[in-house]
Amino acid sequence: METGLFDSFGDILKAYRKRRKLTQSKLAALLKIHPNTVGAWERGEYLPETKEIVLELARLLQLDEQETRRLLEASLSALTPYWYVPYQRNPFFTGREALLDTLHTLLHTNPRRPASYALSGLGGSGKTQVAIEYVYRTFQEYTAVFWLDAATTSTLLGSFYALAEALQVPGFQHFEPQKIVTVVQRWLNMHRDWLLVVDNVADIETLRSYLPAARSGSLLFTTRRQDLDTLATCLPVEGMTEEEGIHFLLKRAGLPRTPDLEATARTLVREMDGLPLALDQAGAYISTQQIQRRIANHQTDDSLRDYLHRLRQQPIPLLQNRGDYSDHPLSVVSTFTLSFLALKQTYPAAAKLLIFCCFLAPEPVPERLFTRGMTTPTIQAIGENPLEFNRALQALQAYSLLHRHPEHETLHMHRLVQVVLKASFSETERFQWEERVLACLCALLPDSSNPDAAWPLLPHAFYAVTHYRHDSEHYITLATRAAAYLTTMARYEAAEKLYRRVMQLQHPPTLSTLLGFAELRSQQHHYDEAEALYRQALQQDEDHQLALSGLAALLSSQGRHQEAEQLLLRSLSPHRQEQAFSPELLNNLAQLYYQQGRYEEAETVSLRSLYMLEQRQGRESLALVTPLKLLAQLATHAREYTKAEFLYHRIRTLYEKHQETKHPEYLSACVALIELALLQGQQAHERYKQLLSSIEAFTPEIQETLAHLEQLFRQSDA
Repeated sequence: METGLFDSFGDILKAYRKRRKLTQSKLAALLKIHPNTVGAWERGEYLPETKEIVLELARLLQLDEQETRRLLEASLSALTPYWYVPYQRNPFFTGREALLDTLHTLLHTNPRRPASYALSGLGGSGKTQVAIEYVYRTFQEYTAVFWLDAATTSTLLGSFYALAEALQVPGFQHFEPQKIVTVVQRWLNMHRDWLLVVDNVADIETLRSYLPAARSGSLLFTTRRQDLDTLATCLPVEGMTEEEGIHFLLKRAGLPRTPDLEATARTLVREMDGLPLALDQAGAYISTQQIQRRIANHQTDDSLRDYLHRLRQQPIPLLQNRGDYSDHPLSVVSTFTLSFLALKQTYPAAAKLLIFCCFLAPEPVPERLFTRGMTTPTIQAIGENPLEFNRALQALQAYSLLHRHPEHETLHMHRLVQVVLKASFSETERFQWEERVLACLCALLPDSSNPDAAWPLLPHAFYAVTHYRHDSEHYITLATRAAAYLTTMARYEAAEKLYRRVMQLQHPPTLSTLLGFAELRSQQHHYDEAEALYRQALQQDEDHQLALSGLAALLSSQGRHQEAEQLLLRSLSPHRQEQAFSPELLNNLAQLYYQQGRYEEAETVSLRSLYMLEQRQGRESLALVTPLKLLAQLATHAREYTKAEFLYHRIRTLYEKHQETKHPEYLSACVALIELALLQGQQAHERYKQLLSSIEAFTPEIQETLAHLEQLFRQSDA
């Protein structure tokens, strides 16, 4: 049985009573009250006098927890004689159960020790709505519930006037504003177990003089600040979870939860990063569009999909369009813009730091972008001074425009803040900021020989080279490095697009571009093109070590061992100093020795490469995979299975640490461990099932490998 959200206490009681098939007289007898009393409750003539009576009703009617709370909330006027909340309950409120439970525990677990907490978060994150829902759920636990709007001094004084009216202060209409504040404070100081919600806190020092001196009740603040000093402990209000967002959006739009609509809603929630205000605007807009479509007798309703399409094409008009269908006073664009303008006025340099972040990827931003590699003078001056850097971040956090994660030394901003602020710049200004980002990333991003130092910067490098259409030296340098990293991550298609764009921009292409592209084409098994690229590099520098060793490795893989050895001997010419030998050269030489059956020499050179890489890049670098794999293959060939298992497990651990478990080399190590288990007569069926579940795309190479494994299983079972 369902009851309406705003049904009266009498209507709800009557519905629950009839469900239990009880007459008014029978229920009154169970309660041991006069038979007419139940009828009076249901007619709305008056309400139960105490919470205990309502709870006894719930027990007799066998109500569950949610139904009990619904009955209690409907008896508001009887349970809370002092009430001033200037908002109705939001019928579309969704989720936030964990946060509401936490609030209840913190604010009301021990009524004799009044608490002070704050909901803190970005504008539009739903702080006020959570506070409204909390007071409507828990009002019966307080002797009074009051609300102050602390946005400005004027709104504060207006709230105190309303509180004086709710308290029925005699003659308050003729009082001076400060006297009204004093009278209300005196009431709060003299009474206990009340709840005072202080909404939209901005200026802490101004607010202090308006709060009661005696904390004999509970205080709940909402604020964009991430710290309220000694006033309250802040609880962060994040965006909605994906499931909460989907449920809220469909409910707000008045749409059923069909598979197609759910899929579109999921995409929309992700693109809005779960921001409740944006989802509310979207849902209200879609609801209005649906009404218009019905009036026009449209047979199909694609309003949700249409909204998503328009959001991607022209986000600002939609995010600016609050319309008459939203309860929030400001649109998403206005909310963020006003916060940014206030920041710009109080701390211009911090505003520039925020602008810089707008042109990065919507991913965590490493702080070292600002403290070590910044090339924009104004921001560089902040980053080089730890005190100024912390001051700038405090200013940004005061408006919740940026969040800091000290444990990871990263910064994070909401993707819609990025969208709104970027749109406020002209095309020329955007181009200038993009070039600043490119210059900074070039200064910090190492080449692909040191991948571990680059991981936090890679999302921003990939974003810049794929979203910016520049032809500057900074763009070319960053695109070349990004393509090299994409190659090591086995994202070959994306790497190829970048290399081909760089080849169009460079005349002639540089050695690093040619060598990187040649390595990629070799990985893609386009050997003729790879060989041509290597030879083009050697035309620029006939003794270039990496060009010689790379071409040698390519020729060796094709069985052209004699040509390969000649090239490697050239790269190892006597005039080169031993310390100049690179790990890449040693890896290629070891591979050649392995293919020629010179296993002891292959092992010696691989160990040397491994030691060199560990010294330079540490024991957790993915660069170790190449020598580790060859050493594992050598151990397997020598039937040293325990040693081979150890080496393959180390390769797996490296990829798992870097969350690269879809990399072909990770899958290769998993396959090798299964083969080793079978070779030793061990059971490996469970490992095989795990391997199959981890594969996303069954390429011809993977299918061939799996066929080989299945053959080994058949032999083992036989």
